[in-house]
Amino acid sequence: MWDVPDLRNNLKKLDDKPAYVKWWAKRKEFDLLLDKLDVNYDDIKEALDIKDDLYCIFIGRPTNRSVVGYLKMQFNENSTYRLTISSILSSSQNNRQVVDDFLDKLKIEIFPIDLPVKSEEAKKELGNLVDSCLEKNLYILNIQKNYHPLAKNIKSNLSKIRKEAGKNDENNERGTSLNTNIASNEKRNIIYFGAPGTGKSYNLNKDKDKLLENYENNYERVTFHPDYSYANFVGTYKPVPENSSITYKYVPGPFMTVLKKALENPNEPYLLIIEEINRANVAAVFGDVFQLLDRAENNESVYPIDATEDMKAYINQDKIKIPQNMFIWATMNSADQGVFPMDTAFKRRWDFKYFGIDEGEDNIKNSRVVLNNKEIYWNDIRKEINEELLSYKINEDKLLGPFFVYNEYLNQEIPEDTFKEIFKNKIIMYLFEDAARSKRNDLFQGAKGNNKYVTYSEICEMFDERGLEIFCDNIKSKFIINDEDN
Repeated sequence: MWDVPDLRNNLKKLDDKPAYVKWWAKRKEFDLLLDKLDVNYDDIKEALDIKDDLYCIFIGRPTNRSVVGYLKMQFNENSTYRLTISSILSSSQNNRQVVDDFLDKLKIEIFPIDLPVKSEEAKKELGNLVDSCLEKNLYILNIQKNYHPLAKNIKSNLSKIRKEAGKNDENNERGTSLNTNIASNEKRNIIYFGAPGTGKSYNLNKDKDKLLENYENNYERVTFHPDYSYANFVGTYKPVPENSSITYKYVPGPFMTVLKKALENPNEPYLLIIEEINRANVAAVFGDVFQLLDRAENNESVYPIDATEDMKAYINQDKIKIPQNMFIWATMNSADQGVFPMDTAFKRRWDFKYFGIDEGEDNIKNSRVVLNNKEIYWNDIRKEINEELLSYKINEDKLLGPFFVYNEYLNQEIPEDTFKEIFKNKIIMYLFEDAARSKRNDLFQGAKGNNKYVTYSEICEMFDERGLEIFCDNIKSKFIINDEDN
């Protein structure tokens, strides 16, 4: 497999025979290109089983021309493959350089043609090549699309996407620039995620204060839960008192509330904060609003949606789209029980900020307690528990982050009674019911005694009396001083 620049410089080294030429794009490069061009290929991606890190985007026609002559022709700026791919990916001349830069990063694979190049035999051989490609890669473009049934469907999709891309270019040209008070490079759709207690909400709030430095009231905060719905999030008709009677009026949800303010004040930033975004069924909660999450280069929605009559009246517009000054930031903790999974199409429309299990631990390195006449540091306890959980092959998103508890005592001494009460009600409960549920007897071996199974009440009772002796030897040996050692 060759890079385009290397192959261009080494044409003389090739066997000068007729050949098929397969052009590949690295998956990351292709996704980056689509983002730059605001092209949505999810309908194609979801139709195929993608297994490799490469996309096949072009297969050269069978030809009597030698491979060297064929490639010389294709490396020309006006070559068939370059113009064809450029026209399919974007009809805008403004994006030509973006496409050209991408094409120069392609990988090329050469398949010599050993049989006489007769149309039926060539069609069959090329068909086999396409079949093989479709089995393990996303196949975007083959000039002779009639060689494979699925290629016809892809061709149809690409034609539709090309038209949409043209509309997007027109919309982008009409878009206005952000006020200089709003950071143009700040991400619009972000999900802060990590294990419990890693500071997701804390860091989101810090970023919020920075974004809304001069507009501290320009935000709404909502927390998703299993019963949260589209009506709660976007809006619906509700009974409201009016004079001495009850009438029905459109009551906007937090999404429409922030949207309207952002539309009315285009030079101010507005932020919608969603806590625990994956604790609700996001596909149902967002509904058709999901389509608005695709942002163009100017940070407006790529694809507006039709507004219902009540929405039209509320925002005074016929179409709904997210403006460039509206931000949607969310937190997500995948360790929670009963969370709803997010599909790939939804996640692709967000940027993700990951918070590692020890991120920010300097803020708790001096958080300590005197337990059974011995000074113990909360961060040391946390890390030993995490090490034990990892030995049970428990996922990182179930571990204890630095800010899981005791946040009001950052780098301070924690009163013993407070430490014990919080430890029992939050840490032991979390470990017992969730993180170490299948390993209770192993983790709380010290509280088990002669019983076959350990109970939560027994663990709490022993913790009040013996502290960290409730844990297994690996943990308690780090903190317990034997009498004979004194």
